[in-house]
Amino acid sequence: MTDIIRIKNALPEISRLLFKHNFLTMGWTLGRDIVSSQLEHSKGVMKDDKTFPTFQFSHFIKNVKIRPEPVSPEYESVFKAVNIIANKCGYVLKEDRRLKFNLLMPHPDFNNSMYNIPHVDDIECANEIWNIIYYPEDYDGDTIIFNEKFDGKRPKELTIRERIKPQENSAIMFKGDIWHASSNPIKSPYRVVLNANITVEDNG
Repeated sequence: MTDIIRIKNALPEISRLLFKHNFLTMGWTLGRDIVSSQLEHSKGVMKDDKTFPTFQFSHFIKNVKIRPEPVSPEYESVFKAVNIIANKCGYVLKEDRRLKFNLLMPHPDFNNSMYNIPHVDDIECANEIWNIIYYPEDYDGDTIIFNEKFDGKRPKELTIRERIKPQENSAIMFKGDIWHASSNPIKSPYRVVLNANITVEDNG
């Protein structure tokens, strides 16, 4: 079983365009970093000499650790989108644990040798969940996938397995124990992704 799945043409075009349109009107929360202050000292967060801490805007849709109900009017369309992506990857969605949009802006001090804070999204469920990242548009600002997996503690060092360039209407789905990081865009005016943490079962 592969631990990283990539798909193109992930969603119907109308869904992609709806997300793009809604970016302009949805409310965004500014975070001082990629990870929340509550997770700053978590074993699922690591910094090395290539780490570039930066602010991030987020639109929160659902987080079962805070409350079981969705908190955004975007929930129905996002849930449907995540379900479609999971099905295309060969899985059936069981539980949507966390759903949100993330927005990164260019930063004058960021360069392509850097990446944002490496992390694991949920260390308590790292071996149970899958992560989905959906890219509605073409951007620079790669997703960095590391070779290392979460085993209860921070690795001594991180080594890059691959860099995934955001391509319009594409998605990746990968196991929740894989260390990963985002990157600021340099040429693109912004970088918006849909991020989901879900549990699944095999699709037949």
